[in-house]
Amino acid sequence: MQPNRAQATRLHISLLAGSLLMVAPFLWMISASLQTLAEVEAFPPVWIPGVPQWQNYITSLVEYQTARALVNSTVVTLVSVAGQLLICSLSAYAFSRLRFRGRDQFFLLYLATMMIPHYVTIIPLYTLVWSAGLIDTYAALIVPGLFSPFGTFLLRQFFNQIPISLDEATLIDGGSHWQIFWYVILPLARPGLGALGIFSFLGIWNTLFWPVLVINSKELFTLPLALAMAQGQFVSLINVQMAGAVIACVPVIVMFLLLQRQFIESLALSGMKG
Repeated sequence: MQPNRAQATRLHISLLAGSLLMVAPFLWMISASLQTLAEVEAFPPVWIPGVPQWQNYITSLVEYQTARALVNSTVVTLVSVAGQLLICSLSAYAFSRLRFRGRDQFFLLYLATMMIPHYVTIIPLYTLVWSAGLIDTYAALIVPGLFSPFGTFLLRQFFNQIPISLDEATLIDGGSHWQIFWYVILPLARPGLGALGIFSFLGIWNTLFWPVLVINSKELFTLPLALAMAQGQFVSLINVQMAGAVIACVPVIVMFLLLQRQFIESLALSGMKG
């Protein structure tokens, strides 16, 4: 009994040490956002600011134009995530529940697009957006994020776990495929929708490369783009840069806290199924 307890203690200490190493940069970022420039540049590093400098956040919101960029990122991300959930769930329902000729072959072909590196599709995608006259618009940021083969695959796997007998019972009661999708499938697939929502939110919120290509106006800058463009102008103000980074992290943390139960349920269900 005693060796097992000692082994468990060593394991917990190791996990705690690893957790502290992972969290340390995030904690320093928060601390640096509240420090003066002299404290940030001090060595050894200062972990607790003498007097919290809340004006760093005001400087970031006003001079970095983080406030406007925060609104842009919120609008683009929420619309893109909502659209992606709708489109992926509809396509997943078709691949999971509908019977049509060549369905499985078409699904494999659809999944094969996941093997194509993202950067290979950048030029064709940019050409399509430019041809449609969408450069420097919200649509250029939103439309490409509405479609996700991974999201379709993920939701299809969840839909396949739902008994087909529920569909048959709804059809016998006079229901339609739309009613099956909306009132039966979606409520039972909330863990999958929550997991896909988190993945999509993180991917769209943090993307930088695509906005750099399609956005020219500062009024349409997303948060990562605004912070990247401001880095050259405020390169010496590390404390203000850290304040902007904290602002960019807050919505991601809130999103995870809101959907963490669905995310954990999705991992549990996937583990049970595997």
